[in-house]
Amino acid sequence: MTPVAATRALGLPIVTSAGMRALERAAEAAGVPPATLMASAGRAVARWLDGWLQPDRTAPILCLVGPGNNGGDGLVAAAHLARAGHTVEAMLWRRALADDWPLGLARAAGVEVWSADRMPARLSATLAARPCVVDALFGIGHNRAFAGPLAELLQTVRAATERSRIVALDTPSGVDGETGAADPLTLPAGVTLTLGAPKLGLLRFPAANLTGRLVTLEIGLPPGSGDDAPLRLLDDDWVRSLLPERPRGGNKGTFGRAVIVAGCASYPGAAALTTGAAVRAGAGLVTLVSTAEVGARAAARVPEATHLTLPAAPGGGLCDAAGGDWFGAVAGYDALLIGPGLGRAPETAALLHRVLATWAETGRPAVIDADALNLLSERPDWWSDLPAGNVLTPHPGEMARLLGGTRSPHEVDADRFTLAAEAARQWRQIVVLKGAYTVIAPPEGPAAVSPVATPALATAGSGDVLAGLIVGLLAQGLDAWSAALAGTLLHGRAGQRLEAEVGEAGATAGDLLTWLPAARRQLRFGPDGEPVV
Repeated sequence: MTPVAATRALGLPIVTSAGMRALERAAEAAGVPPATLMASAGRAVARWLDGWLQPDRTAPILCLVGPGNNGGDGLVAAAHLARAGHTVEAMLWRRALADDWPLGLARAAGVEVWSADRMPARLSATLAARPCVVDALFGIGHNRAFAGPLAELLQTVRAATERSRIVALDTPSGVDGETGAADPLTLPAGVTLTLGAPKLGLLRFPAANLTGRLVTLEIGLPPGSGDDAPLRLLDDDWVRSLLPERPRGGNKGTFGRAVIVAGCASYPGAAALTTGAAVRAGAGLVTLVSTAEVGARAAARVPEATHLTLPAAPGGGLCDAAGGDWFGAVAGYDALLIGPGLGRAPETAALLHRVLATWAETGRPAVIDADALNLLSERPDWWSDLPAGNVLTPHPGEMARLLGGTRSPHEVDADRFTLAAEAARQWRQIVVLKGAYTVIAPPEGPAAVSPVATPALATAGSGDVLAGLIVGLLAQGLDAWSAALAGTLLHGRAGQRLEAEVGEAGATAGDLLTWLPAARRQLRFGPDGEPVV
């Protein structure tokens, strides 16, 4: 198939706290003063909260208002919510009362305003009414440990308020917007409305555990703000534009052919999972190359796939005793995946290098996963033997091996955004570093970060499903970058749906397969089944 041109629309820029302040300074220089941004931010927050609270418009709202701009955003939002008919109180924490236009706006709109400094007992009485609590205390502007009366205030709110009723503005107060560090007394939010651009710290742990659902609100920054950011947040609109068309007059040839080299005696399930995912991704024909034993097991679970059988190595993995003649049967396929459950026998390593070298002659990229990555890492400067533009899908342990053991898996995970981007540039490959908030990094340009972190994906075989998704999308004509982006988000959205249906524990990678078509449909057509335009 002819590759479908990627739509290189970029998602929202991900910024640090310092980066957000730079965007605000640039906006002011372009003629958008801070007061205008605050007014826009407050309106956006109020509009979102009003929609969120529609089922229960009588529920009271308590805004916790701090001394800086985050508190100002909260007061503007409180004013708009009061005008919309909500019952709103604003608790001020050490906020100056003079020359405070957001405070005047709130009072004029009928918001009941009181100071925690002067009325400390008022908080418990207000919380007894079970309000929606808006955390507008500090946002990105606080980096000191909570102590004294402020610590007592936060402990009171934590003890009296369900997490699902706490909405943080920009970041939960106490979270570092760059490192993801968090004060022990940070209020865990059910929803975080981050303003203007998502903050990097919200995608790092432990802060990510305190953020809840992350929603980014537009606040009126000038067009092009953040275009030079090295990280972008992958979103539904971006991926929707990449999904391959499914013409009603198509046939299996229309939707491409994928060949998968996978499986060994110790890991037969990997071959079935990745083959099933390629089928569920929409590839017209999927062929599994494996041993007779693995192929038979996979055929029982994925009867739609076809099979080519290779001899088993002494350890149960694949070998190429038949020479390269078998490859002629799949040389005309559109996409190749190699690696899931392959094993690490010397005979398998020889097969891997021969397959990659032969496939490179087609000029098409390959998806390289799991044991194929481990086998590659055994060679110094392994990337020098690969043509540019393949898709590598390591988890942190595999990434650590590919980096030559210079970082531990924990260190890789802690610095995933930087390491993935640096490696992609050095290796000239597309790196999909798996984990909570998977990173998709191209050899050039900004990297993308998946918005998904769910324990439903933290299970054996989940990575095999992702690799199968990507090769299935490649087979349908997407270029390697687009297939990596779309596969990652579809994988994540299916995981979220699985968590919603099954729960945080007990879901399996096999369960994930059944949710892939539904995730794709919702991404393409929206929850109501109508095309999204």
